[in-house]
Amino acid sequence: MTQTLSRDPSDPLFKPVTDRDPATPGDPLVRLRFHYGQCLSAEDFEAEQRYFVLRQRLHNALLHGVGTVWGLAIRRQQPRPAGGDQLICEPGMAIDPLGREIWVPERLCLDLASLETSFWTKLISLDPEDSAGPKRRAYVVLRYQACLSDEVPVIPLPCSDDHDGLAASRVRDSFLLCLEAEAPPDPYATVRDISRRLQPAEPRQQLLHHALNDPPLPTPLDTLQRFWSGADDAALLLATLDLEAIGTPKDSSQPVQLLPATAAAANPNNDVRAVLPAVQALADLALGIRLEGASAIAVSPFQVLGVTAMAVDSVGIPISGGGVAAAIQLEIQLSEGVHVNSVPANANAALQQSVQLLVWDWTTSTWREVSDSSSPEKLTAWDPSIVGEVPAIRLKVEPAWMAPTTFQVSLKGTGAAALLSNTPSPRPLAGVAGEIVPPGSGRDAHLFSTYTPPTP
Repeated sequence: MTQTLSRDPSDPLFKPVTDRDPATPGDPLVRLRFHYGQCLSAEDFEAEQRYFVLRQRLHNALLHGVGTVWGLAIRRQQPRPAGGDQLICEPGMAIDPLGREIWVPERLCLDLASLETSFWTKLISLDPEDSAGPKRRAYVVLRYQACLSDEVPVIPLPCSDDHDGLAASRVRDSFLLCLEAEAPPDPYATVRDISRRLQPAEPRQQLLHHALNDPPLPTPLDTLQRFWSGADDAALLLATLDLEAIGTPKDSSQPVQLLPATAAAANPNNDVRAVLPAVQALADLALGIRLEGASAIAVSPFQVLGVTAMAVDSVGIPISGGGVAAAIQLEIQLSEGVHVNSVPANANAALQQSVQLLVWDWTTSTWREVSDSSSPEKLTAWDPSIVGEVPAIRLKVEPAWMAPTTFQVSLKGTGAAALLSNTPSPRPLAGVAGEIVPPGSGRDAHLFSTYTPPTP
């Protein structure tokens, strides 16, 4: 399939030549009723198709989710010595935020040999101190596109200006692969977020609360009408590209090449995309993460990387085979150093407001909070520290858990007790690594894990 892109110098953003979705506007709540002697027109048959097409889209988006189902990896082609790079998009399938299935049946090539200088100037600089720096970020974006094909002779309408007597007889579900200067909006705008829990609860109650009113939609019908109104762009982010200019602009084009991949991320970086197959609510409930991938902004937010639990002896040394466990040490890894909203003398008290530990009680099927005064176990130490090269918060639970234990750690990224990064300009905690949040915004983080005692 050949991708058609506009190369009009006045509009360098690879604008699609056509952009109409024949299934919208439509109504997925009304279908035809047939009866004997009924006269049918083209509009009747289109309404019949729209009912099933739009219902399938609602099913895809609301019950399954958004993102890459398989394939569509963006890879770097072997670089050419004399003029920029080429990218490869592998075949694959995705579901966009409006539930439309996007099929890419064969490998595609995206040439980076030269970009219009006017497009280059729109890209985000990777150097926060230099908005005009030579290193920029671009975004590979996939969009649904319907294409009309297979023209056949038709009888023109009376008084029509169309004298060629031809009309398209097929609608092909196609796509548009774009390189853009801005990331598309959060693809989960139509997926309600279960990770914002009001209080700990057993799994069924959390799911029930989420299904009923978490969060409430003030105008649910207006929210759903975006699926069939035809007014939404609904783009999918596939990858980010970190580019560097080669030399100086010549004429109206800017030769560029991909920057080398770093230890932190590949380049192109496919991790930023939304991912399927996955049941988002279950991923939130079981793992405490969302599946968008790493943040697409140039400066990564301050986030939680994960939590580990290990048995230690009375002096804090990890237990190996045969040792006697006196306590459990939890290490909550962070993306950078952390301080709390308090004076150093009250660091422990402040951490107890910012970090909450809950243990699943199988006898009562409820979450039990563990604090400095709880029973049967209690928290006896709160310590923001550096573990190796990874900033971490250490919690000590005494006595040690002697059986497999499911636990949850909740950290505040909002409110008066929010955790802040330990930088000259503190930023609030922005959830778990992989979540995309607006720059500067805080978000609570929830980590779930199961501790298994060491084998004697």
